[in-house]
Order: sequence, then C-alpha cells, then structure tokens
Amino acid sequence: MRLQQASIDIEAWLDQLRDAKPKIIERYNRVIETQPLPADCRPGPERLRELNAAIDAANAAIAGESGKEVQTGRESNGR
Repeated sequence: MRLQQASIDIEAWLDQLRDAKPKIIERYNRVIETQPLPADCRPGPERLRELNAAIDAANAAIAGESGKEVQTGRESNGR
C-alpha cells in the first residue's frame, strides 16, 4: 500500500508540473509580447518579477523532482 500511495502522489505531482509549465511559458511570452524591451534596456520590475517567478518555479520543480526520485528510490529498496 505504501508504494501504491507513493505512486499516486508522484503522478499527482507530475500532473501539477505538466499543468504549470505551459502557464509559466505563456505568462512569460505574454509579457515579452506586450512589453518588449529595447536592446539597451534592463528588465523593469514587472518583467523581473515574471523572470524570477519562472526561475523559482523551475528550481522548485527541479528540487521537488530530485527529492521525489530519491524518496521513491528509497521506498523501492525495501523501506
């Protein structure tokens, strides 16, 4: 039962990541299209927030993915 629940949890988590990825990309692309920067300009506060949100989401996904793989690996080794 424990492995079955872990599998269900991982699938739910993967579904959340699959749903989040296109939304993050779309949000980033929308900001690029609606507020393009001149070549010599630095990112403004809104663009910087969008970039940071995308970076944070990617880092959280990577960290969560690594943690789940390690945890699942331990589960399958007899724990």
